[in-house]
Amino acid sequence: MKNRGIARNNSIDIFRFISALLVVAIHTNPATEINVYLGYFCSQILPRVAVPFFFCVSGYFYIKKLNRATEKREMIKIFRATFLSYLKIYVFWSIIYMVCDYKQYFYEGASAKGIIAGIVLNFFVYGSYYHLWYFIGIFFSLIIVTGCYLIRVEKVLAYFSVILYLAGVLGCAYYQIGNKIPLFSMLISSSYFTLIRRVLLMALPFFMAGYFLPKISGRNISIKMVLAGTLFVGEIIVVNILGLNVNIIETIFLYIFLVYVMVWLLLRPQKEKKRAGEICRYLASFVYFSHPLFIMLITQIGIEKNTIVFILSAFLSTVVGLILMNVNNKTLNQFIS
Repeated sequence: MKNRGIARNNSIDIFRFISALLVVAIHTNPATEINVYLGYFCSQILPRVAVPFFFCVSGYFYIKKLNRATEKREMIKIFRATFLSYLKIYVFWSIIYMVCDYKQYFYEGASAKGIIAGIVLNFFVYGSYYHLWYFIGIFFSLIIVTGCYLIRVEKVLAYFSVILYLAGVLGCAYYQIGNKIPLFSMLISSSYFTLIRRVLLMALPFFMAGYFLPKISGRNISIKMVLAGTLFVGEIIVVNILGLNVNIIETIFLYIFLVYVMVWLLLRPQKEKKRAGEICRYLASFVYFSHPLFIMLITQIGIEKNTIVFILSAFLSTVVGLILMNVNNKTLNQFIS
């Protein structure tokens, strides 16, 4: 979620905050007890742009830095600084969740070795908490993308990443089609597919989308974005009606829609909204990292209605984020934004 060393785009930072709230919606399923269709739209369709957007933003600004580098040594320096910056945040929040939700790490009857192995496996492979898998995707993307830039095959990776994304689509929105493809059906039916889909078929393709963004024309971008958004929603409706999908995490028009959203935002940096951008940038990170803590607290005191849990989680994480931003503790801030 970082973007240091390059001029800020306030539109992107504002949309980051919106995306963070959409992630809260994914984990709380708002409106589902009000109306099944409204709930599906609010918790499944609309929020699907959120995490891919984070990958896309991170990839765009990182690739922009790599493109500006004049030698391999500079690329390696950029990689090291970026990787360590993300790692520092990941370790901090991993410890927070290990302390606050210690029960998930200590299984009844498990040996000390088993507990340690589970913690290590989650930290390095699956993500130390259910929303922190984002970092695993980022680390993987940083390594692969940097390696390909160092040997000058980034163009090959960019187009190959699109193929990877389409494989993810066949395992999600078009599962019934993908399940008929020999060998591939074994992959998408395996217990490891969620991990593969998150890291290889989602994180990397959206991260690498940053390669294509400067090449896309901004002409009639608003019309293109609205059309792609309409097709994104329409595609979900169709695959549901036809019973093709196992989920709608990856769809064809999600990628296209998000690329146009990014281009639209990049063309409208709203430089006059610097303060709003700063606030939203900080809140986006804090809300994303912290919201499960508030969900945990709210549900433990007996509140169960999904919409109320969403509202309270979003509100409390935002308010606490604003308080911490005003406190402006430099030590703490390095683990948030």
